[in-house]
Amino acid sequence: MLALPWAALLLITFTPMCMLRSSAKWTFIGEVMLYSVLLPLVLAVILYKMKMVKDVALHDRKDRIIPLLAQIIFLVVLEITLQWQALPLWALSIFKGGILLAVIACAVSFFWKISGHAMANGALATIAFVLYFEFPLMMPLCIPLVLLVTLGLVCSLRLYLKRHTLAQVAAGALAGCLSMLVFL
Repeated sequence: MLALPWAALLLITFTPMCMLRSSAKWTFIGEVMLYSVLLPLVLAVILYKMKMVKDVALHDRKDRIIPLLAQIIFLVVLEITLQWQALPLWALSIFKGGILLAVIACAVSFFWKISGHAMANGALATIAFVLYFEFPLMMPLCIPLVLLVTLGLVCSLRLYLKRHTLAQVAAGALAGCLSMLVFL
């Protein structure tokens, strides 16, 4: 889920986590990138090479099941790792929301196609707004507003490119927003 590395950047830039040592920040970003981007991407390529999925982009909803199950496992390992490293509970809640979002995406993929792009961008915009209200002196309002506009653009592009229907995009954005609000 590409929203989590961006959320991690928001955390180390616009929250009290900005006070961490540089090495701790790089370790945090590296772990988030490894478990939420690199390992899922490597798995998608391996599944493609083994002809278990039609394409690496996972356009077919049936191709998404195995990678999403693996994503859930990767995110649980990430959350346990971050919890072990004593990440604050309020910051951990973002990763719990990411796990919930991956579970929702996996469950929905059994019978319907939902927009993963809208899910990720809806989650990220929600995270930014929550951080803005929690840390108004640290987070400029322009960040959540730009992410809200980005959500609108991404959803519009998914419709324009005919990758999803309006219902799939709206459901994705709503799922992203609600999955974060459950824990934040």
